[in-house]
Amino acid sequence: RKRGGAGLRLRRRAGRVRRVEVGEVAVVLGVLIGLALPLQTTVNTRLRGSVGSPFLASFLSFAVGTLTLLVTALLIDGGLPDASPAAALPPWIWAGGLLGVVMLTTNILIFPHLGSIQTVVLPIAGQVLAGLAIDHFGLFESTRAPLTASRALGAGLLVVGVLGAIGVAAAVHNRYAVTRATVRASGTGTGRRGGAGRPRGAGVWGRRFYNAAAAR
Repeated sequence: RKRGGAGLRLRRRAGRVRRVEVGEVAVVLGVLIGLALPLQTTVNTRLRGSVGSPFLASFLSFAVGTLTLLVTALLIDGGLPDASPAAALPPWIWAGGLLGVVMLTTNILIFPHLGSIQTVVLPIAGQVLAGLAIDHFGLFESTRAPLTASRALGAGLLVVGVLGAIGVAAAVHNRYAVTRATVRASGTGTGRRGGAGRPRGAGVWGRRFYNAAAAR
């Protein structure tokens, strides 16, 4: 009995260790995916500039992704799966590809107007709100996770952080856009320390922004 109890404890401990390791890997993968999203948008926007159309750029991006998944399925699964059971699935199950096209093409369209920060963080706010609704109501046959005070507070803080990041970026951009226009109009301010028109109390980064505006 003692040996059996010790073996059971060891198996339970090993199971907990495996669950922790899988959780840690999932967290790392989530961070890596987050790092890849702005890179994808930047690359696709550059592709749009080369081909001249956001829709053609999105098509080429999905074509590369489709070929990659096809090769991966052939190598790992040993062939293509039987698609006949898919006919019995609900119609909304096919919306993932359409939503992917909408998201990718929209990012390509708004990136030149908003920049990388806003293009990345604005969808985060939408994802948080949609995720809360899907979890709370169990939409699309997902596992229900009722909205609690702690989840609502965490989501609210995240949304506030997103909006704060957008506000700070917009304020900095507007401030130094006005400074640049003032420098151009007056012909003063060389961008050096002590030059006329330099904003006081702006700090190191403020001087760098001002110098860049004056140089233009």
